[in-house]
Amino acid sequence: AARWTRLAEQQATAIMEHYWDPEQQLFVHLPRGEGSSETCLHLQCLAAIAGLLPLPEGRALMERAMQMEGLVWPTPYFQFYLFEALARVGLGDRIMGLLDLWRRFGQKGFKTPPEKEDPTRSDCHAWGSHPIYHLQASVAGIRPDAFGFSKMRIVPQPGSLTRLSSKIPHGDAFISVDLFFKNGGVKGEITLPQNLPGQLVWKDSTLELMGGLVNRVQID
Repeated sequence: AARWTRLAEQQATAIMEHYWDPEQQLFVHLPRGEGSSETCLHLQCLAAIAGLLPLPEGRALMERAMQMEGLVWPTPYFQFYLFEALARVGLGDRIMGLLDLWRRFGQKGFKTPPEKEDPTRSDCHAWGSHPIYHLQASVAGIRPDAFGFSKMRIVPQPGSLTRLSSKIPHGDAFISVDLFFKNGGVKGEITLPQNLPGQLVWKDSTLELMGGLVNRVQID
């Protein structure tokens, strides 16, 4: 672990030194000074996930990148990393607005996600199914908080949703979440399996959750 941590730190230092463009405030493909380099959203996503920038700067990076004209956007499969980056920097509420691409797939009669919009080479591209995961893990915000999912953490990012209901398996039981959002607050019920403690995080507040019972929660 120490070795890989040390290597990761070395890589992060090198990337910031050679691939961060202070003028554009973006990460680029080629080292600075080695010619023009294509700028794409892909690099910004990976940098945000890797935590190359402190959280506020990472959030600003993703906000800036998504608003830039001419920036190369990823195809559906790579948007897994876009959604993950948004969730990690606290912009998971943007995910719901990005699902129009998948809605268009349905309108065109697709039963499985294609590799990309027309022209597409594959009409059944499994990586494009990731909204199923991110609706639970990033919008509902249900994620493990310890090795083996022995603890869990819920950090909902509902965006414009006023209600969020989610249910995922855990062992031979389920994690059930039913939350309502109004006037900047949240209330509802969270049911956890026996012996699975957890937390609900909403803005600057954290509530401890008990396993094996219905937790009635409210944060104003």
